[in-house]
Amino acid sequence: ERLKLLDGQASYRGNADSSLALSRIIADRFPSNASWYSYGVSLMRLGRREDAMAAFRRALRFDSLHVNSWINLATSAKGLRRFEEAIRFYEKAGSIDSTVLYSANINGEYGGALVMAGRTSEAEVTFRRMVAADRIADRMLGLRSLGWLALWQGRLYEAIGNFQQSIDAAQQSNNAL
Repeated sequence: ERLKLLDGQASYRGNADSSLALSRIIADRFPSNASWYSYGVSLMRLGRREDAMAAFRRALRFDSLHVNSWINLATSAKGLRRFEEAIRFYEKAGSIDSTVLYSANINGEYGGALVMAGRTSEAEVTFRRMVAADRIADRMLGLRSLGWLALWQGRLYEAIGNFQQSIDAAQQSNNAL
């Protein structure tokens, strides 16, 4: 408990190196899915993606169904521009939790990996599924992603329409974005 408190304090104060060291001590002394996942997140925050991926893999040894470890493996691989690998990790997370790829920012991350891998039609399907979501905040993000995709593909009028609809959805949900 003391180590976790010190880690939290270091993190809160912006002492990322101290937080990382404490996080590693916790993972070594009290190995679990949670401790290795937390250490991986600390590594991600410092941009140490390869090391973070190793930590997330250690976390998955304790719980192979830990969705957030799969998502952060994907995020790290994407940051390393290993898009096909990232897509496999996102899809593994999606096979565990069928909703994870279609909520909040994960949809844009996953779709972005698809775009960067040259799989734009799959990205569009992913974004359109997000637009059909029940939550207006999710629809807003899906419309925004569709707007960026259309802009990236040079379909300017379609992009503007998607962005306008995204703004409308954001205003309905009092979202500053």
